[in-house]
Amino acid sequence: MPKKTIAILHKLLKGKKTPDVVAVQLRDTRVCFDFELDGLAVTIMSKLIDGTFPDYNRVIPKCNDKIADFDVATFGEALRAVSLVASQKGRAVKLELANNAAQLTVSNPDAGTANATIECCYNSPEFTIGFNSQYMAELIAVACPDGGVLTAAFDDARSPTVFTGSIEGWTGVLMPMRV
Repeated sequence: MPKKTIAILHKLLKGKKTPDVVAVQLRDTRVCFDFELDGLAVTIMSKLIDGTFPDYNRVIPKCNDKIADFDVATFGEALRAVSLVASQKGRAVKLELANNAAQLTVSNPDAGTANATIECCYNSPEFTIGFNSQYMAELIAVACPDGGVLTAAFDDARSPTVFTGSIEGWTGVLMPMRV
């Protein structure tokens, strides 16, 4: 389905007035969603995207052996704090891990530098990697909507990082960026 269709459904189907039943009809080239919202009958019809998609399991790294566990509330707050300094272009945040501590750093030539150090569970060699701060914030919100622990499995600074959160069976992969 197109991204816009999913965004519309997400907006309409979340919150306190979420319908109990959503009827989904799948046709050859279209999908139709019918539900009732605040007494109104709503129908959303969208075309389906035609194409073959790769096996997503093939892009999830299996050998990431550097594991870090973060308290989501602490990590999210530190990320929000340092991201205020990030530029609109780069939005890069550097994550340095060593001896059960993580330091988040953002440098912006126009606004300066911001640092935050938080506790985490990390017992592997010192490690530094960079991520897009906005992508990281979105990943945290999806992986752990009700708080909890975010687990990150790293390989090296150029390889994808695998994240798991409080939602059982949920796995996310985030590509690093140069910092």
